Amino acid sequence: MRSTTTKAFAGVAVLALALAGCGSNSGSSTKSADSNAKLSYSINEQAATNLKDGGNLNLSIEEITPQLNMFQANMTVDTSTLWNWYNPQLIKFTPSGDMKLDKNYLESVNSELKDGKTVVTYKINDKAKFNDGTDLDWTAFQATWQANSGKEQEYNANTIDGYDQIDSVKAGDNAKTVVVSFVGPYPWYSSLFNNVLHPAVNSADIFNNGYTGGTLASAHPEWGAGPYALTGFDANAGVVTFERNPNWWGDKGKLDKITYTVRADVQAQVNAYKNGEADTVETSTSELLTQVTSVADTDIRRGTRAANYLLTMNSKSELLSDTAVRKAIATGINRAQLQQVLFQGLDYSEAIGGSLTLYPFQKGYQDNLSKVVAKTDTAAATKALEEAGYAKGSDGTYAKDGKALSLRLPLFSSSTTSKAMYQAFQTQMKAVGIDVQIIQKSSKDFSTTVKNRDFDLLISGWASTDPNGVAFFCQKFCSDSTLNKSGTGTAELDNLIKGPGGLTSLQTAEDQESKANELEVQALGTFGILPIYNGPEIFAVKKGLANVGAGVYATTRAQIGDFPENIGWQKD
Repeated sequence: MRSTTTKAFAGVAVLALALAGCGSNSGSSTKSADSNAKLSYSINEQAATNLKDGGNLNLSIEEITPQLNMFQANMTVDTSTLWNWYNPQLIKFTPSGDMKLDKNYLESVNSELKDGKTVVTYKINDKAKFNDGTDLDWTAFQATWQANSGKEQEYNANTIDGYDQIDSVKAGDNAKTVVVSFVGPYPWYSSLFNNVLHPAVNSADIFNNGYTGGTLASAHPEWGAGPYALTGFDANAGVVTFERNPNWWGDKGKLDKITYTVRADVQAQVNAYKNGEADTVETSTSELLTQVTSVADTDIRRGTRAANYLLTMNSKSELLSDTAVRKAIATGINRAQLQQVLFQGLDYSEAIGGSLTLYPFQKGYQDNLSKVVAKTDTAAATKALEEAGYAKGSDGTYAKDGKALSLRLPLFSSSTTSKAMYQAFQTQMKAVGIDVQIIQKSSKDFSTTVKNRDFDLLISGWASTDPNGVAFFCQKFCSDSTLNKSGTGTAELDNLIKGPGGLTSLQTAEDQESKANELEVQALGTFGILPIYNGPEIFAVKKGLANVGAGVYATTRAQIGDFPENIGWQKD
């Protein structure tokens, strides 16, 4: 579950993956621990032979992020949106979470357990190379591991989970064979090396700063590889373009050109779709869905969302450094009410989630939050504050040592549904005696706000690109995680996760899932992050656009799925 941070609610768009075969617009379902939770997808699956050669694809993006390296800590989902169009994607996943190799890069991947240690061998396609002519070989894997291993602290990686379990990355019989040896068992290897860095990214300075600058040169199209090349990049105008890559050795991409235009506001994205300026838009609130259902030649594609939307409580903020305050918020929030506001008019509902590790439709899922906060209880929340020494002022807000509990909550959307949900939360906290100030911000400010921790409370999402949630347990809960912006966690919990005899040392996936459920109760008890909902994916898509829509694990951003060359327009 390589997780990336996204804005919450009406502005989030997600990539989709198509399965090989002919075009059904239906999805599949799988049983889970919650018998009412099903996995479904809708992407208009089409084989490449059913697609036209040529045509353009116009899409919206909320932000061209200052950091364009998807492995770096300051990336967001918008970063990976652009990255995946012009950089190698060796492995993706089907909607149900099965690993899928791109044979243009990888001929095979084999895993075995040797003396209690996982060893994975990758066979790289002899033709695979980067745009500057550098062979894509074992050195790309080595550079990726070096940057993400955590062994060199200067590398500010988005996550080191999994990579920190690797003992060595070496060439096998030749440079096109990679042998990755782990320090012990590692059942989640399919989450690693899905993307790789160019070997030129061989220092912390290049890794952290080489993809910043906001220019075409700083995006490094020459370090990319794939069916499309980055050909236009104007951060000021907010336009990025990709065209067929003359250096690509595989089947050429079906599209002539892909254009992303920054439309930071969700209403602007909907307007662009209605005006024919964009070919798809996410419509996951009733107010948005209503606007597009009557647009000519529109398909509405629905599916399960592989994402967690959560409340982050910034413990580095003076007012939230007190665990009692964070616990009061977790006890006083009414998530069912917030979901009711969000899902109104969508013909959708879901059980109140209790995990940030597995989804309700996955085997092994447990509601771990209910073991920490059994139910919404405003009286218990206020009592906890009073027991911690807070006193209610004449305005109804609790204070301690002369400092009132007035907290900043940024809102990055103009959607009336989002505003209504934020206001409902604000009202819930007022009943507890906590003042929440909703700060309206542009979507363009999201990555900077998160990077600088310029908030007390934050509602955002973590998008998952694969089903291996346990693999990235530390990414969410370790005290030194760059993804967990709450700043909570303990050395004791860190040791139980990644220390000797801890979670990551257990031999089987089943054992690790069981341990993760046990430790998540403890982690959620630090009251730093709190799951709110998962939600549906609902997209308006121009008819005829294939392998695009709501694709669960097949998607990561902007609804684009399958390997890029297989996105296109159906033949008449």
